[in-house]
Amino acid sequence: MKPISLKHCWAKTDPVTGLPHLSVTDHCIVVGSVAQALWARLPKRVQNVLPAGCITLVAAHDIGKLTPGFQLKAPLWPWHEALQQTLIADGLTTNHAIVSQWHLQCTESYARNKKQQYWFISTGGHHGRYPCGSKPLKRPPYEGGNQSFISLRDELLQILVERFGALPSELAKNETERIHLLTGFTIFSDWIGSNSDWFPPKVSTDHASLATTVNQQLDALKWNPSIRTGRNFGQQFNPIAPNDFAPRPIQQTLLQAADTPGLYIVEAPMGMGKTEAALTTAYQRWTQGDERGLYFALPTQLTSNKIHDRITDFLRNTLGEDSTQALIHGNAWLGDKKCQRLAPTFEESEKGAPENEANDQNEALRWYNSTRKQLIAPFGTGTIDQALLAVLPARFAALRYFALAGKVVVIDEVHSFDPYMSALIDRLIRYLIKAGATVLILSATLTAQRRAELVQAADAIENDAPQAYPLITKVATGASHASHIPVPGELPQKTIHLKHSQLDDSNQNAFWDQIAAKVEAGANVVVIRNTVGLAQETYRLLKARLSERIPPEHVGLLHSRFPQNERDRNEDKWTSMLGKGDKDGHSRPTGSLLVSTQIVEQSVDIDADCLVTDLAPTELILQRIGRLHRHVRTRPAGCEQAICHILHPSTDWQGDA
Repeated sequence: MKPISLKHCWAKTDPVTGLPHLSVTDHCIVVGSVAQALWARLPKRVQNVLPAGCITLVAAHDIGKLTPGFQLKAPLWPWHEALQQTLIADGLTTNHAIVSQWHLQCTESYARNKKQQYWFISTGGHHGRYPCGSKPLKRPPYEGGNQSFISLRDELLQILVERFGALPSELAKNETERIHLLTGFTIFSDWIGSNSDWFPPKVSTDHASLATTVNQQLDALKWNPSIRTGRNFGQQFNPIAPNDFAPRPIQQTLLQAADTPGLYIVEAPMGMGKTEAALTTAYQRWTQGDERGLYFALPTQLTSNKIHDRITDFLRNTLGEDSTQALIHGNAWLGDKKCQRLAPTFEESEKGAPENEANDQNEALRWYNSTRKQLIAPFGTGTIDQALLAVLPARFAALRYFALAGKVVVIDEVHSFDPYMSALIDRLIRYLIKAGATVLILSATLTAQRRAELVQAADAIENDAPQAYPLITKVATGASHASHIPVPGELPQKTIHLKHSQLDDSNQNAFWDQIAAKVEAGANVVVIRNTVGLAQETYRLLKARLSERIPPEHVGLLHSRFPQNERDRNEDKWTSMLGKGDKDGHSRPTGSLLVSTQIVEQSVDIDADCLVTDLAPTELILQRIGRLHRHVRTRPAGCEQAICHILHPSTDWQGDA
């Protein structure tokens, strides 16, 4: 058999003909060049987290393709038949990532120092999973007894070292977060470098030419969108009349406190402008060059959908024309008008090439529009679970972690999560701080214990238990103690009258008659039940009690079991009708009824004249009360006072089966 050289070994095949058409050498050089350009665009603090020599390690990710098990995958490879005859083909290792990791572990300088081998875990994990968990490989992959490919791998590794420099040399045994970040960096570089439309088989690997091509593609992805500097608070949120929109105390205090990366916990009542405080702080961090983007995380799809529009307006006022924002949750493409226009294909391939379009922003959105790549978009809003996947044993978790590195990450309504989710959020905070991110936590009803847990997640402690409210808690990156900054000014006064009712067969008809009468008298009533079944039953009971004077479109039901497009339409309609002011042609009705589950209890701008809610934990009751008399307006007769009816279960209540 004629000897096989590097130039004969393929890394990518033609998707049409199946013929090998890109060599392993060229592919590794392309991916290394992508990593080099990406690294130069990262915030300084993220660069410092990645080890020296990381570019060469990323470039070497596919040296394991120089193995019989991989090369024989292409039946049309000219050496296929001759090589197969010389091997015992049964049991050949076809996972080239494992071969890459093992070969790097066995190089002379690393074979003697086990603690340095931990960096190569990132190489083995560049297809989304770590083959041996958080430890180096313990045994070699089976290669069929053919030793000739080992020398080819040595030859290619030497080429990469000469071009990109030495491999990482520092110790890495206890560097879990850094290894995870390096894995994500490798995956993203590989996905870009594997795009055959951007880097065809005949691509020039000349230093200058390849660098130009790589940077052109990164520019097309809007990886570093331009920021309009010097925008004051009013220009950020109300450019038409900026002088009429001055920062409130909570916003001024956070801006002054957030002079360094770290963790910031903002505790303030509903309606005081916590969202705007987080956004203007993010803008300040961007203009100082410390962070590179934003992810705004909320508990539910509804809340993330609604905040998306507000953040889109904010970005339009603060960024250049080349900004790209994604809406990120399981059904995001149904809710995001931009994503709808892009006609998703449900593909999640590594290629993900955008088609040629006149609109560059649409082109970038198309590339980011897949489950695994959405979080990489510079600016995003979505559900918290999409961020938590970065620290869970999920496939491509490392890519999500890299996507969040160096960003401003806002977690809203943090009090609403159960102990399991709270523990995951603590872990996410620890990882984000170590990846150079700034984390903003927003809450109206945070307990002292939960605040202490969040501070501990940032590797700090509280010296005291502050009594002030509203309050900002600051943990600068690297600090061992938290500082507490009270927000000046008086709290707005709002009196809520609580009425407790225990419904049973003897009184429930009279109670629901009373609620229906309020609607007939012109009140906009919101009823929040704890289950879909209860919400459906209540909707039927009340609808039957209402006269024809109340139009059918002013009586609604909201819960999570609706088809997504119908749910979106209902949510849009009710947030428009019961929001701060007339919007999208919807004026505030004179008499309406909305029955919902808890999907409306947080971060939704719905203003009820009267509220009915099931009994729930105290912090959730407070959130639901935030929908009652939310804005200043004249109330209908009988609703001048803010009244919240709390429904208690009957004495024989056993819960749902």
